[in-house]
Order: sequence, then structure tokens, then C-alpha cells
Amino acid sequence: GDAVYCLFEDREANVWAGTTTSLVRYTSGGFRYFGRAQGLPSDDVWGLLEDRHGHVWMATDMGLGRFDGDTLHTYTTADGLPPFPLRDLAEDDEGSLWIATTGGGVVRYDGERFEVLTTADGLAHNRVSRVLASQEGGVWFSTDGGGLSRFQDGHFTTTNTLNGLPNDAVGFLAEDGDGRLWFTSYLQGVVHHDGQRYRH
Repeated sequence: GDAVYCLFEDREANVWAGTTTSLVRYTSGGFRYFGRAQGLPSDDVWGLLEDRHGHVWMATDMGLGRFDGDTLHTYTTADGLPPFPLRDLAEDDEGSLWIATTGGGVVRYDGERFEVLTTADGLAHNRVSRVLASQEGGVWFSTDGGGLSRFQDGHFTTTNTLNGLPNDAVGFLAEDGDGRLWFTSYLQGVVHHDGQRYRH
């Protein structure tokens, strides 16, 4: 069977699933499937996000999709995306979309253009696993080998094994109701930041 990479419920109580073979939407009327035949850049859907306008975005191996309720729009390297698989999505407090890639750094989309940010701009590593927009306004990035990066006030700061992390391979990110960061660390379990230190 298909592997499910991501799952979420939108504001209209529709359930979306990103799988190895398609994007699936379940409504009271049944299932609807989206794949390359329906306009998606790739059948592999790794990340899903509903933005403040109610549009659903999809991160795939070959580009980005956006469903506005009626039409599926696609964005690829021709639109400014790097030639790497996309893995995760987040929307910051200014409405910009942030996209994690596996080799091309991160991408910020302001609604008009895609801006690619890499280690040359201060990002910890160009293989980015997850992205999280925090309650405080910054954006966190977990990387596969560089630790954690945070983008705020126009620049990156990085935390790694040199200044507190148990491992530089970081996976899932989450934030609790008190604004504390939680994440998974390779072979080290779950780690959280209490505002001062990283604990695991």
C-alpha cells in the first residue's frame, strides 16, 4: 500500500493526506485524488500547509503545488525553485511561505517571487528536514547534519553540538502552548528548549 508522509485537517474539516502516489482529500462527499495526471509536479507529496487565505500548499519531489479550492497551480524550477526535492512548509507571521528542501537550502515565497537561502546566507546546512514558524515570529529549520537554524530579523542564527545540541541531525519540530521548542534528534530521542537550555 501507499505510505502516508503527512496528514492534516483544513478549516472546512476536509482531511488531506500526502502519500507516495498522490495527494488525497477526503470530504463528506468522498475521496478526491491529485497526482501528476491532475497537474501536481510529482506524485510524492511530503508536506502540506493551509495558508491564511485557505489555500492548500503541497511540497513534492519535483516542485510546489497550490490548491485554491477550484484550481491546482504548480511551481517548479522555471518559477525560481531550486532543483531539489521539497520536504516541508510553514507560513510566517507576515504571510510568507517557507519551504524546506533536501539539498537546496530553504526557500521564501512572498507571493510574488521565490528567494533561495543557503549556507552562503548563514543557514546551518542545505539539507533541511523541517520548518516551523514560531509564536515569537522567527522561523526554525531542522537540518540533516548542521543542527538547528533560526531566521529572525533578516538573518540566521545556528545551534549545534558546539553550543548545546546532543546531535547535529535534527528531525521533527514542534512548539507547545508556552512557546517552547521541541524536536527529535538522531539517536538522542526528544529534545526541548526551555528558553535557556536544550534538555533531552
